[in-house]
Amino acid sequence: MDLRDVPLHIDREFIAHEPVMRVLDPVYWTAVTDEGRAAYDASLAAFSTRQRQALGVFWYGAEVDNGGHVQFFENSTGQVWRDALGGLEAMGLEAYAALLREAAERLGPDLPDDQEERQERLGFTGAQFDDLDRAFDKLRKEKDLLSALQDWVREHADDFLFEGVIRMPEA
Repeated sequence: MDLRDVPLHIDREFIAHEPVMRVLDPVYWTAVTDEGRAAYDASLAAFSTRQRQALGVFWYGAEVDNGGHVQFFENSTGQVWRDALGGLEAMGLEAYAALLREAAERLGPDLPDDQEERQERLGFTGAQFDDLDRAFDKLRKEKDLLSALQDWVREHADDFLFEGVIRMPEA
């Protein structure tokens, strides 16, 4: 993928009319998800709590939608589970939050941020998530997570304003 420095101007008008993923471009393309929690936190230091939560909610939804809760926790993006949980709670999506909370609890106390440790925990605990994956699918039919995220971002537009240059694919 060819990345370039792309100037972005995300104002209230942009947020009101563009898809949520365009609004999240700055945080999405800046986040370092494959070098551990310290690198992730450092990469997002300039972003708001709501931006981090929105990214976590996006990753949770995308990974579970693609391969279930196992995929979410196995992949490097699984380290965002706390941000995702905080975002789901802030959005008032308690049913989604309950699923994520239960999935994390099945992996035992002090769920690690480190990807390899999470993968070991998945194998060691033999945690099963089929019931949670089915509940997620059912819930998604009632309340689409990406649509809810779009609404929440628009409701809190001031937390998503951005002016700057981001290294990303040019549109």
